[in-house]
Formats: sequence, structure tokens, C-alpha cells
Amino acid sequence: MGAKLGRVPIAEIYNDGNEAEAQDGGAEERQMGKKEKDKRWMLINGAIILALLLSYAFFDISSLKRQITYLEDEISALRSRIHSIYEDVDNKIAEEGRLLEHASVDIGNLNPSTLTVPLTFILTPKEVRADTVVRIEIDGERFLTERSGTQFYTTIYQDIFNVAEPQIIIEEGGATKTTADDRLGLGKLVEHSLPQIYPRFEGQTNIANGTFKAGGNIPLGQIGAPQLDILWFTELRLFITVDGEVVVEKELSAGGRSYTYMVEESFPLDKDWQSVIMVVAAADNTGLVHHYLAGFWFSSSGPVPEPYSRAGIRTIYSADGELLWKPDYMREAWW
Repeated sequence: MGAKLGRVPIAEIYNDGNEAEAQDGGAEERQMGKKEKDKRWMLINGAIILALLLSYAFFDISSLKRQITYLEDEISALRSRIHSIYEDVDNKIAEEGRLLEHASVDIGNLNPSTLTVPLTFILTPKEVRADTVVRIEIDGERFLTERSGTQFYTTIYQDIFNVAEPQIIIEEGGATKTTADDRLGLGKLVEHSLPQIYPRFEGQTNIANGTFKAGGNIPLGQIGAPQLDILWFTELRLFITVDGEVVVEKELSAGGRSYTYMVEESFPLDKDWQSVIMVVAAADNTGLVHHYLAGFWFSSSGPVPEPYSRAGIRTIYSADGELLWKPDYMREAWW
């Protein structure tokens, strides 16, 4: 009539279904686990590849930097060679344009009684004829040279406060040629003829309760002079003035060739914008007195300005106080 069913416990029927489901679930889990593992390996491989790429990029950038540094050095060397070539060309052009084959000047010893120095010139024109005559012009005055073969020479005595920028005048065959030669330009003779120091105040200044205070030192620098055996400083003094009135005066040591003077000074100021000037006065053995600006301030109710930018410049006086020399840019000497 109907198919005969075996006797199978209902529990077993249900168990078989659960086992099938369990098997299906395990397969899914295994599948998901495999996918997760694949993802992890992909990430690891990606990280490895990225690290390799970064390492390559780092070494590539380092190599590029080295190449750029090399190229910069090469460009710098090339610029230097080009500059040298231009200099050589300019020198050759200047040499070809010169009228003198040889030109030299020597400064002799200072005469303390006349304050003059001898300037000995030796000149050799490029072209010399039997009738060639050479003259030297300084400050509008002409001096005739003597001749020995193709050389022309002379010694000219000049005041140390003159400026020596000579013009050379060559006369021959009825023609006159005039030239200046940079080998002969001496400029201000005073800078070649007298002892020199370089004082400048280095320290702190301030105003408190109407009192100006300065603390620091003045390095006087190396004493320089063309003839140190016959020129030297015999006395050094420090002056500080307020609106032209001396408020500090002290003697400094003149021993040695390089020294520093310590400054610790204070004095009252009774109003704003008073000028405070610090001067080192140095007398030399010729009787001249050199005034060096070591510091210059204007007082104010606020911070004290930095020292005047021209600190270290010099004016020169005679022993009786007559002004003999000052820088060209000064309309008048005020220290």
C-alpha cells in the first residue's frame, strides 16, 4: 500500500540535520578564516613592498642630493674660473693701457720737526726716447724727475696731512701724455706715517634715577706705525664729556703694544638728549695728540642707544690744541 518505513528514531533524524548544518557552518568558518589569512598576507606583502619602495626612494634621494651637491661644487668652481678669467682680461687691458712699464713709491721716515715724509718714486715708461721727460704732479705742484737709462726717479717731501694721488706727465717729441697709476696712489699720508690704535667701548650702559652708568672695557688694539722704533705713544688719557663738558678724566697706561682698559664710570644727567662722548686721547713722541672716539650716546628716558657707529675714528691736534686733521666727512671736530 505505501512504502514501508524503517524504524528510525526521531532523534537520529533530527541529529542528522544538525550535523549537516554543523558541517556547512564549519566550511563557512574555514572559508572566512582563509579569507582573513589571505588579507593578512596581502597586508604583510604590501608593507614589505612599501618598505622596499621607501628604502629605494631614500637611497635614490640621497644619491640625488649627492649629485646636486657635486653639481653645485662644479658650478661654484666654474664661476670661480670665469671670475679669474675676467680678472685676467681686465688686468691685461689695464696693463696694455698703462703708460708705465714699472712704477713704485716708497715712504721714508717721518721728520718730527717738519711733519713731512719723503716719497721716493721710481718710474719706467713703456716707450722711452732721447728727449723723454717725466714729471710728477701732486696737489697741483709739479716735480721734475732725474733720468738713469730708461728709469726716472725723484724724492718728494710731503706734509703728512696731504693726500698723495700723483699724476704722471710724460713729455716727448712735443707731445704730452698724462696718466694716473694705481701702483702709486697712497691716499692720506697720515694713515701711513703715525702710530695708530683702535679703541672702542665694549660693555653695558644704562640710565637709572638720573645717573648714567657705563661698565665694560676699551680694547685699544695693536699699536701700529711704519717706524715703531722712532714713533710711539707717550701718554694715554680717557675723557668722558656731557654736552662738551668734561666729567671724567683719567690717565691710562701706555705700556706694551696691545692692551685693554677697564671702564666702570657713573655720573649724573639732568635732562634728556644730552650727548655723552667717550674719547681716548693719545700723545705721541712727535708732540701730536690723537683723539679717538671710543663711544657716543644720547641720553634719554628710555633705553640708551648703541654707541655711535663711527666709534674708532680719529682727529689730530698739535700740542697746543690746534686742529691739524679730521676725516673729510666731519664738518667740524667736536671731540
